[in-house]
Amino acid sequence: MTLGTLESDLYRRLNFDSAPATAVTTRLRAYLNETQRDLLSEPGMETLLNGTATFASVASTPQYSLPQSVARIKKIFEITND
Repeated sequence: MTLGTLESDLYRRLNFDSAPATAVTTRLRAYLNETQRDLLSEPGMETLLNGTATFASVASTPQYSLPQSVARIKKIFEITND
């Protein structure tokens, strides 16, 4: 699920329009973030926090963009070129 689908589901369940006021959206996003933190703090959920991302590197390219889902880089490896 994405943030958009979660928000749409909340709007529907709470009988809001499909695009409610900014105050409603802000409050519901805060609720979703708090709930996510609570769920990820449960035992056994650590693997959801530590995923991997693979991308191709190109010679003479010093900067790359990563998806928004990547919040922090813990390790980076270059295994094909020295």
